[in-house]
Amino acid sequence: MSDKGLLYVMATHLLLRRTIFHPDYDHTELPAHVYMRSVRNITIERGWLRLRLDWGDNVVTFFQKGIEDGMYHPDDPDE
Repeated sequence: MSDKGLLYVMATHLLLRRTIFHPDYDHTELPAHVYMRSVRNITIERGWLRLRLDWGDNVVTFFQKGIEDGMYHPDDPDE
């Protein structure tokens, strides 16, 4: 089973449990999971993947440290 299929099964199971314990919730308005299609950020996602593989999961920490240390200036359009 794919990751998406497993996620769907788990979300559906949680939805059934929620129906038992909270029957007053409107499940059409508040679904357990909604698939969202992403077609515009593929290039960005690939870029982040490369940074994550090179620097690890804490790449944001490196960026913030660069700002704090004065190595990166977010107001400079050339950077």
